[in-house]
Amino acid sequence: MYSYGAFSVLIKDFPDLPKQKKYIEFSGHRFRCTSCGETITEDIPCQCPFTRVTA
Repeated sequence: MYSYGAFSVLIKDFPDLPKQKKYIEFSGHRFRCTSCGETITEDIPCQCPFTRVTA
């Protein structure tokens, strides 16, 4: 595996604070396998999959 790039995600919705506008930007890395070429992206631990909402 080697570092293939970076990404950032802007989380906009927090269920605990429904009427307050809060934003948190998370940064992560992408990695690529030297054998098969598969790309893996780091997970954001508090993010619901495929959304900009926290769990």
